[in-house]
Amino acid sequence: MEIRQYFVVLPLALFAVLLLSCKDVKQCDGASNSDEMEVDDDQEAESDTLVYEVSDAPLPEAVDESFLDFFYTFLNRKGFQSERTAYPVEVKSRDGQVKEVLNNGRSVREAVGSLHNDYIVMILDENQDPYDYLALQVDHVEVKKVTLHTGLCHSYSFDRRQDGWMFTGIHEEGGAEKAAFVSFLNHFVTDSIYRDDHLADEIFLTIPSDEDDMEVIDGNISPDQWSVFAPEMPHDTMLLLEMGNAAFDDNSVKMVKCDLASSMLEVLTFKKEGDEWKLVRYEE
Repeated sequence: MEIRQYFVVLPLALFAVLLLSCKDVKQCDGASNSDEMEVDDDQEAESDTLVYEVSDAPLPEAVDESFLDFFYTFLNRKGFQSERTAYPVEVKSRDGQVKEVLNNGRSVREAVGSLHNDYIVMILDENQDPYDYLALQVDHVEVKKVTLHTGLCHSYSFDRRQDGWMFTGIHEEGGAEKAAFVSFLNHFVTDSIYRDDHLADEIFLTIPSDEDDMEVIDGNISPDQWSVFAPEMPHDTMLLLEMGNAAFDDNSVKMVKCDLASSMLEVLTFKKEGDEWKLVRYEE
């Protein structure tokens, strides 16, 4: 449908008369400040509605082929989020007592709002391939929001059902699995002196070339060069993805950052030297 705009040009004299007849243009024809605010509110509401309609456009069936694709969509599309919630959702305390029940879309949006993040983290055994891990065919996944300085976490449960992945519950945990590494990570990202003490004498780097994305540059750097290549690291809280029973060797840990929008991975490998973890490898 063609939309046309029509403009009415008032003669200059008539415009002057109108201007002089109203001392305050905002009050002209009985319009009040509150009326003006109502118009602004309506415009804002219309804008919100348009964003909602665009974000809830039809989705491809492939959204459930990868949990990360589903999770990213779940966080960013209101309608999809509500459709993929198995109401009522129970929120349980550490002792298993139900402390709250989520019965509608608004309560779910408030509950999962804190999960919005640019990336999610996996903590794996050094020999576990992160792409193989993400490709695991599982029916249950936990996304844990971990508070780094305490190790405490809220675990968000998702289950694969006939119609696809569904958000099914929240429960509090007294301490995250792999708590020792989480505690180490908190010190590593918040204390620069501690971090410098936990860099290997040589850190092996594998990164894409600035000139050609298809070309890879690798080699060793010294600890004093690490700050040039260091990626963004989680602070205060971290989203931790747990799918199935991943192998985990306490002496050699692979921390994988996955960008939720692009699915690009960054991998940091830590190995124990004596009783201390040291960063030995970074791959982008």
